[in-house]
Amino acid sequence: MKKVKKILAAVLALAMALAVLSTTAFAATPNTVKHYKRYLALGDSIGSGFGQPDYNKQGKMVVWGQRIPGNYADWVSKWTGSSLTMRCMPGYTTACLRYELDDTYQMHDWEVHELPNFTSNAYDKEFLDNMKSDFKNNVRNSDLITLDIGINDTWYSTISLIYYIAESATNSNLKYGDTRGTLDEELAKYGSMGTVLRNAAAYLDGFATNPAKWAQFWMLWGENVASYLTSFQENYDAIVRNIFALNPNATVVAVGGYNPYKDWNITPIDGPIGAVNITDNGKAQSIALANGSRIVVPGQLNIRAGISAIPQPMYDLYNAIRECYTDVYPGHYFYADVPDTEMIGGLAVSLYEFSSLDDSGFNPHPTAAGHKYMAEQIVGALPNA
Repeated sequence: MKKVKKILAAVLALAMALAVLSTTAFAATPNTVKHYKRYLALGDSIGSGFGQPDYNKQGKMVVWGQRIPGNYADWVSKWTGSSLTMRCMPGYTTACLRYELDDTYQMHDWEVHELPNFTSNAYDKEFLDNMKSDFKNNVRNSDLITLDIGINDTWYSTISLIYYIAESATNSNLKYGDTRGTLDEELAKYGSMGTVLRNAAAYLDGFATNPAKWAQFWMLWGENVASYLTSFQENYDAIVRNIFALNPNATVVAVGGYNPYKDWNITPIDGPIGAVNITDNGKAQSIALANGSRIVVPGQLNIRAGISAIPQPMYDLYNAIRECYTDVYPGHYFYADVPDTEMIGGLAVSLYEFSSLDDSGFNPHPTAAGHKYMAEQIVGALPNA
């Protein structure tokens, strides 16, 4: 009898091993992937379809809640036979998404303050508050969820703090020019480079003319740096745990992040937004503003070297955090790595003020081929039917 039990145990172990091998060896394809009824896409502008023709034709930077043909969520929905709810919100960070799902969490003051400015007034705190029930209900009612969030974490908190200090320190009145407008107004009047320089000057002016606020400013910077190193992990953990608290049976696919600077280059910036003249060795010579004036850059400023110093390990760390939950929620949480996503490119100067819907400025969003590749990676992470 004992011998029979040992044989049965061995057979069972072999069967389990073969089952594991079969699921890893034969990744799902668009033709074999398991089907779902309701699919919720959570994320930022990458998942929204930013830069795709049906997005661009609407003529605005922030479009949400719409199915954009050819973006990865559109492909995944078709291949999994599911209805699609789009909640990929351009400009969202892990802090924004956590705020929607976690009633105990509060974003930093400067992040909330600058959100309308960075999204052409598409979002503010009232908007985030009003969307809480929408996000939670969609999570509860979805069988399949893709989670694609975090690329904005690498810059939003820092750049928004610069704007926050510039505004709070100067009351929008600049010594070197006229009253400071909104980001959209500044871009329309001064172009991208002019806006960057004006805001940099306002920020420096804030420190120089407000010594009584130095302690406050440095405290904010300390808080920002600390959160920059830890907030992604904390926010992502809260997002995942809140998703499964709302819907324990959900199938979640975490979409990995790709390094938006991997194919970085500098090209001339023509037209009303000004231009950066670059020598063959990548050194900036001068900056031409939209009004025709020119600023000579002193010394040797190697822009390419500065951008290329952005560490790949940071993106690897973010992806390691995304992937680790496969062990916490086995059979419910999957990870799709997308390192070879093709980007629209045309990268000029990788600052928010140079963002564009097309390839004329800073656009690290996927091409049509990039979206299809991401969809294939997502489907490949899911079970077969």
